[in-house]
Amino acid sequence: MIEAGGVFSAAMFEAGLIDEVFIYYAPMLCGGPSLALAGAGFPESLSLKDVDFLQLGNDIRMHGFIH
Repeated sequence: MIEAGGVFSAAMFEAGLIDEVFIYYAPMLCGGPSLALAGAGFPESLSLKDVDFLQLGNDIRMHGFIH
């Protein structure tokens, strides 16, 4: 399990070490020096399978597996 910022998260995706994701959407705007996934980019888009959504108060959790 990894909970990290944009640079480390991107490195884990680029290394192929991520097979499942939980993404939380919250009703707020955040700023900062790093993007959500601040890496070199993926050679192709990553799609998710078996995706589900759960509302938690005003937040939404998206869960899925890397296809």
